[in-house]
Amino acid sequence: LHIVSDEPWIPWELVKPFDPAADWQMDFLAARFELTRWLTAQGPLLPVARRLDLAAWVCLDSRSDDGGTADRSYLDEWSTAERFEEVCLEERSPDAILDLLASGRGDLWHFAIRGSSEDPGDVVVPLALSDLAALEQTHLYGLGPMENHRPLVFMNAHHAARQHQILGKMTGWPATWIQQARCAALVAPRWRVSDRSASRFSQFFYDSLRSGKTFGGASSDARRQLRALDAGATWLSYVSYGHCNARSSNHLPG
Repeated sequence: LHIVSDEPWIPWELVKPFDPAADWQMDFLAARFELTRWLTAQGPLLPVARRLDLAAWVCLDSRSDDGGTADRSYLDEWSTAERFEEVCLEERSPDAILDLLASGRGDLWHFAIRGSSEDPGDVVVPLALSDLAALEQTHLYGLGPMENHRPLVFMNAHHAARQHQILGKMTGWPATWIQQARCAALVAPRWRVSDRSASRFSQFFYDSLRSGKTFGGASSDARRQLRALDAGATWLSYVSYGHCNARSSNHLPG
């Protein structure tokens, strides 16, 4: 199920169709379907097969219960096993991130980092890199489209999928990555999630992608596996923007 919409207020993953007359109710859309989204301003997204030659990690160990450390360990193992280059950005400054983005390198960007806003009414959710520095959506505005490599972006950061509409224009990290930077796909949670559950979700997602599953299939597998392990609602928090049939060309079947 692929939903194309700029409407920011409907949490499609949480929708539960029902018929009160027939006493019938379906499971959440995110559980019943391989649910993915896209934004209408970009038009239809064609299936893409992207090869992972370089991945960039922004993993901060300051996250609680070792979430950032677990993410980094998994990504280190993945890059070693499949022999693609990795760059772990230790310098906690927006400039270090922007310089690598502007270089046109990085087929996968993984952020294991805190969102610095806990107010659901906040339009902007900066990513706290340190006590003094944060990556903000406006930092990406001057980069221009990343048309040549169009990376997959995974943001394990609180509220990173939050969206708003101001004067008829979309704002938030999804609009920034998709409409400004033109990434190929984005995965992020809508609300605050525990670091341990966030790390598990990303690992389930990557495991499925590595097994040859599509972007939609990997998102669905991660939701299903985390739901089976976690009594909370973290599995429902994650929103996947991208074509449901896209794959990593490192793992095309056959």
